[in-house]
Amino acid sequence: MKLAPLALLLASSMLPPSARADLERLPVVELTAFKDGHALVRREGTAPLNGGVALVDGLPEPVFGTFWPYAKGEGVELKSAVAGYQAVTVNRTPLSAEEILTAAVGTQIIVHESRGEEDVSYAATIVGRPTRSAEEQDRNDRDPAAGGGQPTLPVRGPTILLKTDQGVRVVPIGSITEFTLVGDAPKTIEEQVVKTGLKLRVTAPEPDGEAAVGLSYVQKGFKWVPQYKISLGEDGQAKVVLQAALVNDLIDLEDATVRLVVGVPTFAFAGQTDPISLQVAYDQVNQARRLNALSDFTTDGLMLSNAVQTQMRSSGPRGGERPEAPAPEMAGGARAEDLFVYTLEHVTLAKGERMTVTVKEFEAPYEDRYEALLPLVPPRELLSDDNERRRVGSLVAASTVRHSVVLTNVSDAPFTTAPALLYRDGQILAQSLMTYAAPGGTAEVNLGSAVEVSVDLEESITGRKAEPNLRGMDRFERIALRGSIEITNRRPEATTIRLTKLVPGEVDSATHPAKDQTAERRELGPADIAGLPDSAVNLSRYGVPNWWVSLNPTTEVVWELTVPPGETVEVSYQWHYFWRW
Repeated sequence: MKLAPLALLLASSMLPPSARADLERLPVVELTAFKDGHALVRREGTAPLNGGVALVDGLPEPVFGTFWPYAKGEGVELKSAVAGYQAVTVNRTPLSAEEILTAAVGTQIIVHESRGEEDVSYAATIVGRPTRSAEEQDRNDRDPAAGGGQPTLPVRGPTILLKTDQGVRVVPIGSITEFTLVGDAPKTIEEQVVKTGLKLRVTAPEPDGEAAVGLSYVQKGFKWVPQYKISLGEDGQAKVVLQAALVNDLIDLEDATVRLVVGVPTFAFAGQTDPISLQVAYDQVNQARRLNALSDFTTDGLMLSNAVQTQMRSSGPRGGERPEAPAPEMAGGARAEDLFVYTLEHVTLAKGERMTVTVKEFEAPYEDRYEALLPLVPPRELLSDDNERRRVGSLVAASTVRHSVVLTNVSDAPFTTAPALLYRDGQILAQSLMTYAAPGGTAEVNLGSAVEVSVDLEESITGRKAEPNLRGMDRFERIALRGSIEITNRRPEATTIRLTKLVPGEVDSATHPAKDQTAERRELGPADIAGLPDSAVNLSRYGVPNWWVSLNPTTEVVWELTVPPGETVEVSYQWHYFWRW
């Protein structure tokens, strides 16, 4: 067997017994997932104690202030948790010739050694590799004033000790061209590596026995993405299916309980990493420490918003083949203060994997809603050229009747904000957005434009009247106008439409085709205007003068109209505004 370039590896035979303690990897027993990518992780297991100390593998990177270790059991109490670097022993398969020689201590071999111009073969028994222990290096080389840091690892020399009939030979490993093992080749090699971990110091009835220990912390990297499928029935009932997509970029789960939270979480220190993580920067901790005004979570711009995320990178699963995991089981849902929590049992999902699972199926009554919002048409005095007139014409022409469905939430769980696919009779209608609705509330889901219902608008000036002294100002005119709107229904059934027209001025009258109904008129305040689309209500782009707002309100006229199939209904309105010359 020929030797490749050799690395310095650490053999277990030369390591002190104290280096052989492994770190206990605590499994995840419960994980609470939020839609913004944060997760409350609870890891728990039984760890061996060595003088009341449990060594735990897997140092997390928690959100500042969310790391809480614990121990439980009769007479068991956690005293402290120390994060640091630990020298631990791992078992690996030897791959190189040097690794095989290092792991085969006590094995007889036939060595082929290069000595200048000749190759020499002889039988020998592997004694070991000369190694400087960590204790020796610390005693001789480390500066006591330097403090802690990563633990020292033993260093192996470039030679191997071989026992022959003449004695123990010290052979440079690089001079061994090949060798033959007399017997079976070693299957594993023990190496010492440095890992980050936790020392949990506990008081227990048996300090060298076992103890149940655990970690609880919030960390970013696991989220759930809700998705809805809504099937509209002919009887006014919709079948709603809530599906959860689980995105795991945090930690392996095996037979764990996963809780899915509906609601907006509050993590005041979401942008800060807890000091227990060895990767946290000192200045970052210092900044967090200076946040003494906890009532204002925007101090220094350090607090991050909890916006819902819907995309995250994907990395492949680690390790080899795993046995097929059972499907997760839905275990119901419950309210927790302002949040609602769904519970999934028996979830197995490796880091880097994704999963979809049905969370809830229920029925909800719904009704179709048709609405049209016709924007403000700016006064012609503000339209200085043909380009602006064409822009206004395009804005009016783009006004269409919007079709949506209004779902009433009669279930015990809220609707959450999520993408929704809508079907009718097995045919997909649209993808839209489900909005939040508490039990008993309603959510409106947009289906798009109702192409079979059209709206046509006409407006014209009907008169001008001079106002020589309007509120102590001169050179004003009162300009009167009339508008008409035609709604044509080409659908095979009667359609009820809510029609809204925004008017720049004061509305004097509005007609309604139904004798027992009237149009609603009201002047809009700043809060009303803020809730409307900017393109429908904004006149500032046309250079409206400062005095305009004080004399001319923005008025809304609303009609509820039922248009028979194949017919056209017309409504009209009159209004005026004041203009200064």
